[in-house]
Amino acid sequence: MIMDTMRNNRVLLTRIGEQHIENTRTWANNKALQASILRYSYVSQENQRAWLERLLTDTTRIVYAIHDANSEEHIGNTGLYEISSEHKRAEFWILIGNAEKRGKGIGNAVMQLMLPYAFITLQLNRLQLFVRSDNIYAILLYKKFNFQKEGLLKDYCIVHGKYIDVYIMALLKREYELQK
Repeated sequence: MIMDTMRNNRVLLTRIGEQHIENTRTWANNKALQASILRYSYVSQENQRAWLERLLTDTTRIVYAIHDANSEEHIGNTGLYEISSEHKRAEFWILIGNAEKRGKGIGNAVMQLMLPYAFITLQLNRLQLFVRSDNIYAILLYKKFNFQKEGLLKDYCIVHGKYIDVYIMALLKREYELQK
């Protein structure tokens, strides 16, 4: 079941749409953000539009725009990729695109909405994610919600000409239920 919106006192999540394309493209092309989100190539307007068109028909991906709950400003995106109803798992991710909003509890607020959505509404058993091994703040956030490191993928990708090590982290439904 795809929810159109989710809200708490910090963030409003809405299904990503046309109105979010340009912010999303700007963030994808930001060199500093590329390094943290494991992207490396320029995204054109055509590429971004094609991504959105594919996304809206792809049943294995759900993406939400993150808005500040007070101003409703679009400040990032979050979602689930590779959703498998057969294996009851998905890949989770968060991007806080607005630099002024990072480190202010937005990721925490997003997790409070997305985890129950994944485990209760979608009935998934496993969420996994990939995070740079040196992205300390993201790792701390994920650990706060009981995500566990499952492995280190050495030289997993090349970003701006450098090999990057990446952790795979995961949270199981039973571990999520222990923290409620």
